[in-house]
Amino acid sequence: MAYGTYREDGDGKTQQCCCPDCLLPPDGPPQELYRKAVPAWLGMSIEDLADELGEVKAVEYAKDFAAGFESRLIMAVHRPEWARGFYTKLRDYYLLTHTVDDLADWDVHSERTCQVMPVEIIHMEGYSTDGIT
Repeated sequence: MAYGTYREDGDGKTQQCCCPDCLLPPDGPPQELYRKAVPAWLGMSIEDLADELGEVKAVEYAKDFAAGFESRLIMAVHRPEWARGFYTKLRDYYLLTHTVDDLADWDVHSERTCQVMPVEIIHMEGYSTDGIT
């Protein structure tokens, strides 16, 4: 569901959905990942992706990519040792059929993402940033 989504209840009345995701504002980090990280990793705009795949498939792909990116960020912060270990396993796997130079794109995409989505950590009272640098 999405912010402000309405649905029909069992009595045929339309009500705003109250699930946690639907109560989030329409702009925020997930939408920023969708608008900025997806093009940074794909090397093309979502509009260009739509020209290539069709609008519906492009939107589905971009949403799935952004959701996957978001969950991997959460995993990398909460279980960095696991993320580092799995990254090493993934890299070794790709090196079976690719060269080290082929994987240099990963650094390019990572840097491009950092450039289009600069982050400043703001320490807010009542929020812990333990483990986050």
